[in-house]
Amino acid sequence: MITDTGHIVRTAVQREDFVRIVLVGQSALQKIALSPVVVIAEGYATAASIAKHGKVPAIAAFDSGNLAAVAIAHRERHKDQQIIIAGDDDHRLEHNPGHAKALEATAAVKGLAVFPKLSAEQREQGLTDFNDVARQDPELITRQFEDVIRRGREQSPTQAIELAHTI
Repeated sequence: MITDTGHIVRTAVQREDFVRIVLVGQSALQKIALSPVVVIAEGYATAASIAKHGKVPAIAAFDSGNLAAVAIAHRERHKDQQIIIAGDDDHRLEHNPGHAKALEATAAVKGLAVFPKLSAEQREQGLTDFNDVARQDPELITRQFEDVIRRGREQSPTQAIELAHTI
């Protein structure tokens, strides 16, 4: 894991490949720092799916309640980088916390918010995030994030926009 100051910290799990994990982490930090755009997602699986299929560096906040803190810490270190918050659509939960927290984080950093466009059938199946969508159709994530990144490059990092359900 990486702290808000950019330090790589050791987890309680000891593994033989820990050095390799740290090196991969340092490489990921460099990719994030050099990219004009970064995605911050609620969970690890969603961030991994977005990074793989969206072809954009992604950071996992690990919980919707952490989205704003992670986004603010990232903005402080990368003032000119476009930040995209990939929110969950917790349509089955009261007040849709994934959606609400993603919008809060977006406003805090004047970034972009994007949510999975779920069909009625997908909602009925319980899908809520980009990882769920990627498991059904990875190419859909690629197309969605190509559009989001294009839109992000067309605006300055100080203009906030919600792209919910427009991709």
